[in-house]
This record gives sequence, structure tokens and C-alpha cells, in this order.
Amino acid sequence: MTGTAESPCIKVCRLDLEDRCYGCGRTRTEIARWSGMTLDERRAVNRRVGFHGHKREW
Repeated sequence: MTGTAESPCIKVCRLDLEDRCYGCGRTRTEIARWSGMTLDERRAVNRRVGFHGHKREW
């Protein structure tokens, strides 16, 4: 694995009623904390939202 974890953000930033982003699937808290997260924390978020290093297509 590399030493980075790309953000799953696809610039569709809208939260649902459970505070999850429609675009990337992260929670409001995960989005706010992203820049301060460790590499392992970022990778865990990416696994949870199903992001594998490529942008999703609509």
C-alpha cells in the first residue's frame, strides 16, 4: 500500500437525514475530521464507504 489515502469526495456534497453525504458516503463527522485523520483512519473510512481509489460514476 502507498502512504496516502485519497478522499472519496466526488463534489456532490449533500447530507441525508442521517448526516451521510450522498456523494461519498462519509458522515458529517468523518468529513470534518478528514484532514486530521491518520492514514489508517482514512483507509478505514474508505473501506466502509466502498471507495477503492477511483471516482464513482453516476
